[in-house]
Amino acid sequence: MLKRQFLIGKFQNFAINALSKIQNPKSRASFLTPRFVRYVLFPLFIVLCAIPLVAADAAQVALTWDPSAASATGYRVHYGRSSRNYDYHVDVGTSTSCTISGLQEGETYYFSATAYNAVDESNFSEELVYTIPVSVVSSVSSNSLPLELGEAQIDSNWKRISLSRSFADPVVVANPPSLNGADPAVIRIRNVGGSGFEICMQEWNYLDGTHATETVSYLVMERGSFTLANGARLEAGRFNTDKVNSFGQVNFTQSFAKVPVVVTCIASFNGSDTVAGRVQNVNTRGFQYTMQEQESISDGHVAESVAYIAWEPSSGTVDGIAYEIAKTGSDVSHSFHTIQFKTDFSGAPLFLADMQTANGADPANVRWQNKDEYAIEVRADEEKSQDDEIEHAGEVVGFMAFSQ
Repeated sequence: MLKRQFLIGKFQNFAINALSKIQNPKSRASFLTPRFVRYVLFPLFIVLCAIPLVAADAAQVALTWDPSAASATGYRVHYGRSSRNYDYHVDVGTSTSCTISGLQEGETYYFSATAYNAVDESNFSEELVYTIPVSVVSSVSSNSLPLELGEAQIDSNWKRISLSRSFADPVVVANPPSLNGADPAVIRIRNVGGSGFEICMQEWNYLDGTHATETVSYLVMERGSFTLANGARLEAGRFNTDKVNSFGQVNFTQSFAKVPVVVTCIASFNGSDTVAGRVQNVNTRGFQYTMQEQESISDGHVAESVAYIAWEPSSGTVDGIAYEIAKTGSDVSHSFHTIQFKTDFSGAPLFLADMQTANGADPANVRWQNKDEYAIEVRADEEKSQDDEIEHAGEVVGFMAFSQ
């Protein structure tokens, strides 16, 4: 009884902005301010409004609220595609803002909030309902793309990458890292915006967290689907998931003529536990994806925003940059495998890659060494939180290489 009496209050000054990307940037959608029938400790009042941006194919929902006047441990935002049945939640701690990305066009989403402290968690707030507008997918038939490529030297400290061009709805992928430091580690990205993003190396939880400097290539594209002059199709997208060791389906917004190479990257830092992403069953319509925390942890992970770029196997030039998109056989295991480039690069290319299969179930990510203009060596790098065994079954690795 005491716990529920402690959680009494009223919602006020809690704003949700649905940043939907629709064709007409001058249009506006208005919504009634809902009232709440449930109460919690924290004074938060929810308002929903839409702020259209330039044409693209999905939306973000930005949430802000006033700090609680009472003692607060944190807030959780819950959402899903059916009323009172929330597939995902984001625990933002004591932060008073949150951005949920990867919402799909034409889909209706249901949002609710809870607040908590060391004693208890509130009931759900009254539900907010929002349908993402449908827009026309961008497409080009040329050798020009809204993209930016680069290479960064990063360690376990967050580093800001500033972009030379401005993006309206950037999709950022940065994988895999080099293997200078022997401890297993993954790439983490946060605060993606039109002018840049933050990136660091994150070691698995059982390690000391301090990692050597690694080299990683990154590719930033406007969200959308594109066709190059040579006929190659590609797509840059984003989705949210809280699935751990359980694959969920991700559908492309277009149908590919060839099975594309898919490179993914977790592009948010909602959960602080180290997490890697795995891909399987890539086909012309989509792929399956799950997150993996270290083997010794089995309590799940909060929803993260995952960026992906899918590009049909091909080679040529884009914006004057020579490129090669291809994949290996099921040859990449815990031992290094050499990828020979077929493109005549003038120097060591920028290199992005991801496993396209999940033949080995243990948490692992791709690492590389010895890159030059002719070849690169890659392997599947497992963590050792449960045991020292790191043997990994052969995986297919898809890669993208670009001249610098």
